Amino acid sequence: MTRDHPICAVLDACVLYPAALRDVLLSATDESLFRPVWSDEILAETDRALARSPRALTSEQRARLFNAVRRTFPDATVRIASWPGPVPRLPDPHDEHVVRCALAADARLIVTMNLRDFPDPHLHPSGLAAVHPDRFLCTLAAWEPATLDRLVTEAALRMTHPPRSRDDFLDALERTVPRFAALMRGDLGEG
Repeated sequence: MTRDHPICAVLDACVLYPAALRDVLLSATDESLFRPVWSDEILAETDRALARSPRALTSEQRARLFNAVRRTFPDATVRIASWPGPVPRLPDPHDEHVVRCALAADARLIVTMNLRDFPDPHLHPSGLAAVHPDRFLCTLAAWEPATLDRLVTEAALRMTHPPRSRDDFLDALERTVPRFAALMRGDLGEG
């Protein structure tokens, strides 16, 4: 990844599911730090996960969320049927739609917490790499530390149900991106 040419990255369902992580990642796109892509299949998988969660959103809340995502990022949804070529075999064939999305979008990165499901030896021949959102956000923060710090503060302020302080928001982020949360708290040195 280089700061001068924002990379195109597939956001897997597992990184779109946690509200705090989703908010920071999507806010980073407003700053042109990267260009997100996903498929209808990825959004449907996210929707199913949100419907099953312990604090499940109602179908109306989920519809509003995904309508807002589609409206805000009109170019992010990729038709995976547009990729006619072969797709690398993965340990779980149910994840191959994510790779198809990356190939159709000419993305080089798949941002996912499920790195085991996207092994490097399977992805590299296609020019793809999987990266954990913790590493991805730490890289973005290395490029634009003040911007990411501001995005975290703004995201915390948007959380109203229930309201969250910046520390509460960082606690929520810590569950999925602990190094990034520590970095935003000032607990890690740069780099």
